[in-house]
Amino acid sequence: MLARLRTSLTVLAAAVFCSGAAPQEVVAVFAVELSGVKLGPDAQRTLDEYLHNKVAAQGRFSVVPRAEVAKRLRRAKAESYKACYDEACQIEIGKELAAQKTVSTKVLRIGDACAVSIVVYDLRSAASTSAAEATGGCGITGLVRSVEKAVMQLGPKTPQSVARAGESDPKRCPLPGTLRVGEPPPKGRSWYCVDDENRRHGVAVQHHANGEVAARIAYAEGVEHGEYERFHENGQLAERGQSKRGKRVGTWTQWSRRGTKQDEGPYVAGVKHGEWTSYHGTRGYKYKVAHYAKNMKNGPSATYADDGKLRYEGQHVDGERSGTWRFYRDGRLTSERTYVRGVEEGTTKFFDKDGKLRNTQVYRAGKKHGPYTALRTGRDGATQVRVAGRYEDNRKQGVWKSYDEDGTVRREERYENGKRVSDERKARASSPPPPAPALGSSGATVVGVFGSGGSGVGTDLSRLGTPQRGLVLSTRQASGGLDRATVQSGAQRARHDLERCFEGEKKRRALDVDLRVAASGRVRRAQVRSEKKRLGSCVTEVLRATRFDARPKATRAKLHLEFTPPR
Repeated sequence: MLARLRTSLTVLAAAVFCSGAAPQEVVAVFAVELSGVKLGPDAQRTLDEYLHNKVAAQGRFSVVPRAEVAKRLRRAKAESYKACYDEACQIEIGKELAAQKTVSTKVLRIGDACAVSIVVYDLRSAASTSAAEATGGCGITGLVRSVEKAVMQLGPKTPQSVARAGESDPKRCPLPGTLRVGEPPPKGRSWYCVDDENRRHGVAVQHHANGEVAARIAYAEGVEHGEYERFHENGQLAERGQSKRGKRVGTWTQWSRRGTKQDEGPYVAGVKHGEWTSYHGTRGYKYKVAHYAKNMKNGPSATYADDGKLRYEGQHVDGERSGTWRFYRDGRLTSERTYVRGVEEGTTKFFDKDGKLRNTQVYRAGKKHGPYTALRTGRDGATQVRVAGRYEDNRKQGVWKSYDEDGTVRREERYENGKRVSDERKARASSPPPPAPALGSSGATVVGVFGSGGSGVGTDLSRLGTPQRGLVLSTRQASGGLDRATVQSGAQRARHDLERCFEGEKKRRALDVDLRVAASGRVRRAQVRSEKKRLGSCVTEVLRATRFDARPKATRAKLHLEFTPPR
């Protein structure tokens, strides 16, 4: 930053030396007084030099060289050039230097901001003739900008000198050999300076229709060279950066109309190159980080939620997703996907809230095309296949199988072009019945009891005496096309899933369920009456996923579920 400022100072000094403008008054510019602000020696010296050259560049004054002021201070045995801050000292030194006016500058910290005040003192009338003030940041960059604004205010307030104060000829620009083209509002919308070859040279200013500055761009020999600033119609800064010989360089920053930062990152030779950070337009948090090379995304990229947790991450190659991408929700991994030239390709993995693999799907050219597998964790903790099938061009194709926890096929379906053409449910062995498996950690067994309350063959649980351990299901009522065989078949298919709803229960539970079954066999409604919300929700979800055999008309039924934990 200091090196860039010193370069600007050299340009300013050269402009003053070559301008040839006739000086009106001689002024002595004294060092900047800092109050509540700490700057290093190099930064302090740079700020003093910038103030001196900026006043000289105005063209209103003939400025006493800083070396002469410092020499006179040493003769007066002052401690340093910065020691002469009080008014009496400056008046005395100014008179000895044959100056007609003095310029004193003070920086005062006010909270997180710093105010720069400049006072021009007339030694002949012993009174101040003009003053200016600007507020900004307290760093060297902020102070330099505030000094520039304050010095600009010292110039005459004629319409032709709003952007460049102190012009002796309204048709000429401050830089030697350049002429102004255009007019500022209200006469025009833009103005700029051109050299003798009609090339833009110097600062060009554009205005919105409401009169606010739209852009302020520095040119040299017809191309952008120097500081670039763009503004919204409300006056808020929209974009800022530097150009060199017509190409953007260094760090560029963009802001929203509300003043929140939107994007920030580096340019190299006119193209984005390096790490760019994007911020939320209204809330201001960092939500995306991407690496660029030659104006395209190349390298790691990541996107974040408003709480700072990762949403997804991966690699870009020539602006397209490539390789493995990981997606997250609330900080936990939900899926892993593979991309080739921006298109999903290969095996995609899906994970549950505990981070365990639950589904896999093969993609080709961005479509589901290949094996699909749904997994679950068995009672022994091992991963088991729950459903296996295949997709072709995003549609189910061929044989799809559903498995019980013991590995036997529970259901087999056949699809053609996404439409099911057959559905075969495998019957369970009934004689002798296999021993009921343990229900999770509780060790409870499961017994299915089904019947039709209307026919008198239903089981009355109150007559059982000692309660049956495990889960008992009974039909309390059935109407329409739903008969005992239909209830028994449908509930039997849902038995294993219902078991999971009661895992960990240590108390006896009883639930009544009202079912409405469509003619197609699908459950349209399952209303569970239970004092335990989690249990009722689980049973509802299982039964709504159950499909009964198709019937000529819709049906209603009432089921009763009763669970008794083991001793």
